Amino acid sequence: MKINRIASGLLLTVALAVVSCGTERSDGGKLAKETEAVGLRCRNLIDPEGVDKASLSWRIASDARNVVQTAWQIEIASSKKSLEKGRADVWNSEKQLSDRQLNIVPEGVVFEPGKLYWWRVRVWNAADEVTPWSEPARFSVGPDTAYRWQAEWITSEWGENSPMPYLRKEFDASNSGTKPERAVVYMSGLGCGDLYLNGRLVDETRVLDPAQTNYEQYAFYRTFDVTDLLEKGDNCIGVMLGDGWYNQDKVWSAGMSYGKPMLLLQMEITYKDGSKRIVATDSTWTWAPGPVLSANLYAGESYDANREIAGWASPGTPSGDWKSVRPAEGVIPARLVPQVMEPIRLKQEIAPVAMWQDSAGNWIFDFGVNVAAVPRLTVEQPQGTRLRMRMGERLDDNRRAIDYRTTGVGATGVVQTDEYVCKGTGRETWTPRFTYHGFRYLELSGAATQPLINLGGDTWALFPWLGSYAFLALERLLKIKCAAELGLKGLDPARPYYMQFRMKADEETFFQVVADEAEKDFDPIELVYPSEVPYFDKYDELLPKELVRKGFAEGVLDIEAMRERVREWVR
Repeated sequence: MKINRIASGLLLTVALAVVSCGTERSDGGKLAKETEAVGLRCRNLIDPEGVDKASLSWRIASDARNVVQTAWQIEIASSKKSLEKGRADVWNSEKQLSDRQLNIVPEGVVFEPGKLYWWRVRVWNAADEVTPWSEPARFSVGPDTAYRWQAEWITSEWGENSPMPYLRKEFDASNSGTKPERAVVYMSGLGCGDLYLNGRLVDETRVLDPAQTNYEQYAFYRTFDVTDLLEKGDNCIGVMLGDGWYNQDKVWSAGMSYGKPMLLLQMEITYKDGSKRIVATDSTWTWAPGPVLSANLYAGESYDANREIAGWASPGTPSGDWKSVRPAEGVIPARLVPQVMEPIRLKQEIAPVAMWQDSAGNWIFDFGVNVAAVPRLTVEQPQGTRLRMRMGERLDDNRRAIDYRTTGVGATGVVQTDEYVCKGTGRETWTPRFTYHGFRYLELSGAATQPLINLGGDTWALFPWLGSYAFLALERLLKIKCAAELGLKGLDPARPYYMQFRMKADEETFFQVVADEAEKDFDPIELVYPSEVPYFDKYDELLPKELVRKGFAEGVLDIEAMRERVREWVR
């Protein structure tokens, strides 16, 4: 879903935080006429970084029936180019008479940690006919238990109710006479952490990493290929930490905490001449209080955007009170092992299907499905506005307010609550990074004006929240009209509140229709309740027509402003 070109206001969408099963890598286009090896995996992962060993598997795809593998051959090379030219300079299994397709471990090969390897496979059938080579796949192995880490466990100063810290380290990646060829980061942020390089979040979809372990025995580390983010000369690594599963003192008891959040990170830069440089956590790193005031897996996250420090993860001298880090205390894991599993990822955005006010004046959003998720908030509000979101799985007996007993309050003693304090400098978008919730319903309080409701697909709110922006309603109608004119309707009759459109026409045609429609006159009610679209009578339950008429009468909805916005959008 694309959320862009929208009017000022509060938009609320939900991104699912679910355990990813991975994304199938392309197997090189159409299947061969007969048989080929596809779905190449290492340690049952697609093109993984930092696995503990090379354990190779594949599937067979065939148009023929009763195909049986009778032999296989694997080639491994130090580069994709070498592999494609048939130079298997790392390992060549030669033809092996076997029907085995799972967990093949190359014998006699010692793989260098951090180095990228490329591999391919071909198989023979019962008629001793060989397939073409598969599409290349890749992997790298990470440090093993015998690896001598140069990194140290570090943390910040902690007091009562201390916010989560920013941590940073600047370094110069230049190396006279040679250039960086590859840069890999090994990181374990306990309880969980986000990695930044030169101001960019390295993996936005990956959350609550690393996975939970018995921390007194071992902890997982993650591997990131950051080669493309590395700059010539000055660079900066940044990390934000959360409590995760490591520190649970806010919900259960002090006995459930292993200590305060801490970080171990080692970056290895390999240059074209074979030399290496290591940037690791040590006493030269600095920290400053960050905008995450608290972050608990069960209780929720509190974030004050006014405490953000511009450029904190970029080269240069950011503002703020930066201090030297401290050696970590608490439980230090006895060993580090690579996390050989798919991480928790934000996988999907879900729009609310209904919105109403409860008797206390709070806004209730119904997302139509019970999910493990976090809210995504887009807002334009005055500085200091505190927005509070509480979540639950069911409504009370009156079906107007949320029954919070459904989220384990009896066990945790807390209601799932996220808070965001607005910076007030324009449109702000926020998603909690260090918590997650199980819920269908969300209660929003603290907003001085009515929020927008996102009603599905790539369409937006029906009623403006700030100013004269009925452009949203116009845009909604235009998309619907385009869908009807171009034969692109994709309504889901099973979910009448959730309009889904699958835009298959080319973009130029779509925008031309939008431009044509923008020049026409519209009936105010038709803007929000187009009669030709099924199920739109249902929206009257969510947004009474008298409210729309009142908005137009009071000048809240400005037709000319809407048209101009569309013209600008098209241009």
